[in-house]
Amino acid sequence: MPTLQLEYSWTPYAESVGGIDSVLNCFLGYAERHWPGRIEVKSLGGAEGESPAGHCAARTAIRPICGRKRSLVPVNLRFLVSLWRDKTVRGGERVLFLQRSDHVLAYLGDDAPPLVLYIHGSAEHLHLPSESKLRWLRAFVPLLEEGAIRRARHIFVCSERGRRYYARLYPRYAGRFEVLPSAVNGSRFRLLGTQAARRELGLDEDAFLVLFVGRIEEVKDPLLWASAFAGVCARLPDARAAILGTGALAPQMLGWLEKHGISQRLLCCKSVPEADLALWYNAADALLVTSHFEGSPKVVVEALACGTPVVATDVGDLPEMLACGVPLTISAGRDARALAEAVLKYAGTQKKDCPEFVRSHACATVYRRVLEVLKAVAEGG
Repeated sequence: MPTLQLEYSWTPYAESVGGIDSVLNCFLGYAERHWPGRIEVKSLGGAEGESPAGHCAARTAIRPICGRKRSLVPVNLRFLVSLWRDKTVRGGERVLFLQRSDHVLAYLGDDAPPLVLYIHGSAEHLHLPSESKLRWLRAFVPLLEEGAIRRARHIFVCSERGRRYYARLYPRYAGRFEVLPSAVNGSRFRLLGTQAARRELGLDEDAFLVLFVGRIEEVKDPLLWASAFAGVCARLPDARAAILGTGALAPQMLGWLEKHGISQRLLCCKSVPEADLALWYNAADALLVTSHFEGSPKVVVEALACGTPVVATDVGDLPEMLACGVPLTISAGRDARALAEAVLKYAGTQKKDCPEFVRSHACATVYRRVLEVLKAVAEGG
């Protein structure tokens, strides 16, 4: 069986909250148990003395090819250059699994090895706010993606709307696209009981707790989140919030809460390891997501697997999730008042299991399909 080569500019050393890093750590854990051959990971380097978290399978080699120190040159550009330099170092039969279209540039001039691409968002969101340092390059993205799509044998996208977008844009390659949602570790993210979780975390058992989970960056629109939470506070004296994440806009978000007199409602603002995140989902009454765009938001999948209601802007594959009968409310606009009203509707409701949703998003369901495609591509399918 050919070597499975996984390439992405992340550090598979420590658990993170949500995002592609967490998705890849989850996939790698599954692949280590089920891929019949060797696995090689090209990634960013960890801190000195840091060892891969949970990745110790004898058949897996994690090879950092690029440092992660801050630089004027964006990390993904540095990683791309490192991929191009490194691609001829290791020969042999292999199949590539790439997570970014721009990283395919390292392989555009080659017919081999075969390549499978996972697009975690879509180019239709390029005009929306984000923290990208390469905004000036957005006009060239469609050209880059066309080359990547032509080179890839199979392409996973996160949502049906993303699949439709690419099939419409590249009808010649429409058959290469397949929807693949985020997966959830059902043994970790499951219904545990609100009061039990709050006791373990030392939280007020009677409060109405609203979560923000993820990077505190422009793409997540943390100020809209803060404004919506203020609307909840105006109606519920016992409303509390926990912000689980870090980012460049954290001072601005905290300053907004202070300015509007509700900073005392905030229990914490910190990053937590994924191992602790399930407790917070179970302790919460609702997860509020105000992103400008998403692919298949992992935090939403995790929260719903814990039975925690979610209120969100209309992003990514949330319409597909809603079809599974989960406690999810999608706000058509970006209005703080409407988001607050949607959150308030979950006050006093009881959490319940969502077995159909958990089955459709289980690691065994999602990643079994990924390995099937990788094996077929490796064998010339």
